[in-house]
Amino acid sequence: MLRHVYNHMRRGISGLLIIGVAAGLLAGCAGKDRQATPKRQPPPTEDKTALKAEFRKAEITWADAEGRPVMDARFKKAVASTDSENARVELLGVKASLYQNGKRASSLSAERIVADSRTKEITASGSVKVTSADGSSAWSERAVWKSSENKLIGLGNVKLTKENITITADKFEADTALKKARFYQGKAEVE
Repeated sequence: MLRHVYNHMRRGISGLLIIGVAAGLLAGCAGKDRQATPKRQPPPTEDKTALKAEFRKAEITWADAEGRPVMDARFKKAVASTDSENARVELLGVKASLYQNGKRASSLSAERIVADSRTKEITASGSVKVTSADGSSAWSERAVWKSSENKLIGLGNVKLTKENITITADKFEADTALKKARFYQGKAEVE
């Protein structure tokens, strides 16, 4: 029995001795002045904030391949769409300047303009008014501007005024600056 108590005590003392040595080693290591290893920070998470854009006094500029202005416009609202072959922009409440060879040729205002990259045309509708640099003005329900051809086509209740001449017609074709024009089904009045 004594032997049993001795063996039991020996195991207990050995266990205490091992625990004491381990505690001493740990205390010695902890007491040394060394820099703590920095904690690894988790990588930053991607911000998944939704993008919301509001346009106030928004403007858009269209330039040719050489960087010369073709059109610049101020608008109240814009909607754009694109696919693999075409881009389309719809502008509402528009006031625009139309250019030829980088020089302002006329201004255009309309309720709505649609620009189509495939056809390279601007289609205006709703109270369309075009005013040239020399003061000539044309009104129509709808207008198509083909900038690459320097051609403006007005359709529906067309009216053009230049100095003391007023021309009304169903349709007109003119250059962007309204210097040369052809009318269809029209009549002229001189004041």
